[in-house]
Amino acid sequence: MPNSVCLFGPAFSLKGDSRFTGQDVNFQLIFDDQSGADAVLYTEWYLDDILVTGQSAINFAAKIPCGSHTIGARILSHNGWSGIKTLTFKSCMVPVLLYIAGANTLNEGESINYTVFQNYNDGTTDNVTDQYTLTSTAGGSFNGSVFTAAVDDNNYESVAVTISAVKDGITGATKQVTIYNTTPVTITAVRLTGPDTVNEGAAVDYSVMATYSNGTQQDVSGQYVFSTPEGSFSGKKLTIPANTITGDTRALTISASNTSGQTLTKTITITDTSAVTIVSTSLSGPDSVNEAASADFSVTATYSDGTQQDISAQYIFSANDGAFAGRTFTASSNEIIGDTRTVTITASAAGSFTLTKNITVVDKTFKAGVLVVDLYNNTSLNVIGIIDNPEVINNHVSTYTGNNIMPAGAVPAQALILASDLNSGATTSWRFTFNLAKMVAQNPGTTDFVMYIKGRGVGSGSLNGGFSLRSNEAQMVLNGSPGSYMPSVTNGKNVQELTPYRGTVVGGANGSYAESDLTNIIRFVYNVPNDKVTVTTDF
Repeated sequence: MPNSVCLFGPAFSLKGDSRFTGQDVNFQLIFDDQSGADAVLYTEWYLDDILVTGQSAINFAAKIPCGSHTIGARILSHNGWSGIKTLTFKSCMVPVLLYIAGANTLNEGESINYTVFQNYNDGTTDNVTDQYTLTSTAGGSFNGSVFTAAVDDNNYESVAVTISAVKDGITGATKQVTIYNTTPVTITAVRLTGPDTVNEGAAVDYSVMATYSNGTQQDVSGQYVFSTPEGSFSGKKLTIPANTITGDTRALTISASNTSGQTLTKTITITDTSAVTIVSTSLSGPDSVNEAASADFSVTATYSDGTQQDISAQYIFSANDGAFAGRTFTASSNEIIGDTRTVTITASAAGSFTLTKNITVVDKTFKAGVLVVDLYNNTSLNVIGIIDNPEVINNHVSTYTGNNIMPAGAVPAQALILASDLNSGATTSWRFTFNLAKMVAQNPGTTDFVMYIKGRGVGSGSLNGGFSLRSNEAQMVLNGSPGSYMPSVTNGKNVQELTPYRGTVVGGANGSYAESDLTNIIRFVYNVPNDKVTVTTDF
């Protein structure tokens, strides 16, 4: 029978998923109110039309064979037996693709509905929108599954927005959407531009530049006629003839007019062309450069008339550490930690003074790549590994037996944490590896990274183990198969040899891997500047 109204007794619904990823399934009866649940005297469950013995509660949980099945239930109350309500479902279904369907583009202010679909290994597809929260980056917002693009009158560019489907704090799928700008662009200002000073005998260009409400500019000189009381314009090029008068630097007002009667003016200085000489030269550039980074240096000449000019092309640049390509300096790199050093930059030219400048080459060496933590001779633990830093994405997402990779779905080499399954036949019962190199790369401003091993044992007692650091050439791998996974490291070398520790484990292990149920066993702090790990076991 279908999931319809009861024949006798309180009304109820049969609830449960239509697909399960494994063999473990669960269903429950839902009543309109508590009095309906209290009226149930007995429940019968039917799997594929066969009565399931030992199942009389309003909840049903079992491990069943893979495939398509029908679950049914009826209840007994003082009114008698109800009818049998049924649901069809499939077990061992593997989700192969989660995606967000909907428009790829929309205009500012437009609203579009988006749908989350889940594809399975049997080729079927479910609409699972109601299981996910749809969110977006700046540029719009969701009301349920309807996305409304924001209207920004101060922005004139199209906006790229990432839409995400989030479930239990984890992003399952994303979609890139473009919001087209619809704000009209208008002219906000026009101005006459060009050099503020012109030497006698020189020819220079002037322009009329229009500034628009979107911040862009455009040369609209073709719409204007240029004029001057001294010299002459050819199009927008001003030519000032030289004269024999010395010291006659003077002001000149030039104009640009259009057919609408708008006239723009600019007052410039006509500079006397008496001979000028260099009075000083200076070598300039940054005061510090990171190892392996590049920076430009230049030589500037200051003349007797107060003007300055870049004359770097006349000089040859060199350094006592690092190398120059033209005027571009590249600092040398090495693996020595803490070797921030002073380097002398030199600029030389024939017939000129040699210029020097001392700069600081800042050490940027990072050696540690992977932290390996072993727990010895204790097979009774419920044990997890977490990252404590709030700025690290997926902080406090646990790894443990059966959930060996964090974040879920990552390849081992790109994971943040790997956890072993129980290795009961060896000294190392458990192992965790932490990807320090990836944490540092993703969070360059963090000085200290804090990691915890938490757990409980069947009984309280001490726990022995050891930890080591591998260099940043190291790569994390996960050997074995479900039930026997063991993290390991390939490539690289030890930069902090195996260091033993001794901690304390409290009792009460009950199979829970929730962080709130477990206590601290070990705390590791990786200090990036010192490239060292410290351990705390006394909590």
